[in-house]
Amino acid sequence: MQHLLRRQIISIAILVLTSLSVNAQKNEVFRLDYDQMPTHFGAFLGIGINHLNFERTSTFIIPSSVNASDISSPNDIHVNGGISGSVRLTNTFLLRSGAMIQINNKIIDYTLQNVSSSMAVNSVIAAIPLVLKIQSNRYNAFGYKSMMRHYIFGGGNAAFDFSSQLINPPISTSAVSNPKYLKGTNLGYEYGIGLSFFLRYVTISPEIKFSYGLSDINDKSDTQLFDNINKISSNLINFSIHIEN
Repeated sequence: MQHLLRRQIISIAILVLTSLSVNAQKNEVFRLDYDQMPTHFGAFLGIGINHLNFERTSTFIIPSSVNASDISSPNDIHVNGGISGSVRLTNTFLLRSGAMIQINNKIIDYTLQNVSSSMAVNSVIAAIPLVLKIQSNRYNAFGYKSMMRHYIFGGGNAAFDFSSQLINPPISTSAVSNPKYLKGTNLGYEYGIGLSFFLRYVTISPEIKFSYGLSDINDKSDTQLFDNINKISSNLINFSIHIEN
């Protein structure tokens, strides 16, 4: 995954530098009015890795015929995209929100009755973040005037899983025909860092985000499989490219 992110960053840098070399004079400054605009709107595409984190109870190590043991969640790839909007508070601080659609696959490896198994939850998730963005002043880079700035951000998010499909589910002993294993709503926090490249008509911002779930998404209402897990949370690392007006 690190190799994939490195290739994405290098590709974006080459694209930006090529655009600048073709369209700009080195003493020309693009989009001087950008910093005075009260709002900015844009769209983004991203790719990353996600996994589940398990907080085990004190009874986890006790053998059971209905509870999972030796549980883990390997990293898996997700893709996402959406729209975003920022409100300028000062020259340094902006408030950013938007809407994101994420397609991901949560893998759970576990042992039940001494048999190793693996299942996955394919999900389509809608998320709404609200973050505070702190940006630097523009600065010269690659021989061009005021063409870059960096920023950091942090805040919270709410996620809603509105379409899930179980892949290779365990044989259910529940009275429910299609038991749930993970809840469909989640609250979390996120933070990250990004770079903005100011071109003639748009601003391109590649960024890296880290997101951690705060809610317990372990759904024990239909099955006993994860009763010995105190909390399940969803975490991810995401690389995205934002294009703003």
